[in-house]
Amino acid sequence: MNTYILRWNPAHSSYKIDRHLEIISHIDRGEYPSFFNWSIFEWEKLKAGDIFILLQVGTDCDGIAMVGKFSSPPYEAESWRNNGEKIHYADMNILDAFNLMDEIGLLALNFEEEFPEIDWHSGHSGTLVPKNVAKKLIECLVAVMMRRGRWNENAKKYFGLVHDKKPKIIKTRVHSFALCALKQIDSKNKNFYHWGEEAENLGFEMDFGDSLCEVFPFAMDSHTELAKVIGEIDDIALLGSAIYGKWRYTTYWQLGFAMSDDEKAWFRIALERLAELSA
Repeated sequence: MNTYILRWNPAHSSYKIDRHLEIISHIDRGEYPSFFNWSIFEWEKLKAGDIFILLQVGTDCDGIAMVGKFSSPPYEAESWRNNGEKIHYADMNILDAFNLMDEIGLLALNFEEEFPEIDWHSGHSGTLVPKNVAKKLIECLVAVMMRRGRWNENAKKYFGLVHDKKPKIIKTRVHSFALCALKQIDSKNKNFYHWGEEAENLGFEMDFGDSLCEVFPFAMDSHTELAKVIGEIDDIALLGSAIYGKWRYTTYWQLGFAMSDDEKAWFRIALERLAELSA
């Protein structure tokens, strides 16, 4: 997955300090925004599942104000500046947000010397960070927050710093899952809520479709894009992990809303191919 630096100047942004503090208070109670997005400058390679680090800039306490992952591909919309221009945005799933008046360990002055590649006080919002720099920065951030007691070992898994050993994929079990899931797509009882647990038990990795997109860049976007390449997908683990990632987006980031017609069609195409490969 890639990592992007977002930048936020409270004096100029439509996202104000009061809103930021409100979000922090909700996160502290385990409540997260149902919708949150940000403008992206270097949007071309961004995918759902990529990491974002939001820097507060232009203040007396610049530093890391928010972290999480993108939950959508980039899309074009009217600029937040209301100047008639269109820019690219991506939706976001917030992991944590910080009040830099309190979290002095996240101030820019703690990172500037070690990470001179990053402009900690100005620049475009949504710039891609080199992978070696991103990994080092994330490791540093996780260490700081674990020392503070705010994060635990799960943060390492969230950012891909450690990987659990997955069980061996057994075709007969995968085939059974695919056939059952196909029957449940139109269920009014929303039986698809348990797909994630089953996919995890089958050995699939919830990588937000990253692995599939590395081979077929637009396959996660819509059922029409998936249909173009489905015949070329012959890796059960690759397809199963993509299904797991799509399920996560549908049931979690959309707050459990019913599947759209496009999502139903996407899952049918993917599950039919999974059943075929595992037969």
